[in-house]
Amino acid sequence: MKFADRQPLAVDDIGQDCVAEQVAMKSAPDKFAIAAVLQEIGTLLELKGGQYFKARAYKRGARAVIELTEDIGKLIKENRLTFVSGIGYALAK
Repeated sequence: MKFADRQPLAVDDIGQDCVAEQVAMKSAPDKFAIAAVLQEIGTLLELKGGQYFKARAYKRGARAVIELTEDIGKLIKENRLTFVSGIGYALAK
């Protein structure tokens, strides 16, 4: 499927699918790319309005990912993302 053929995502659709797509595009997840996507999702939710706490969770998750000292790929493989302060179950899945 070509990029131009894709349907635009609604803000409600943004989340796991967007992050999973970004991660799948690379063999090793890049914490800066993941953080950028989480930050963007938070901003979009904030602009949409009425999603303050959800937007804040995504932005906090972005900061947590940036501050990681351990390899994020290893955390993902070992299902240990929720052990990172700032990454809850919803962001980790």
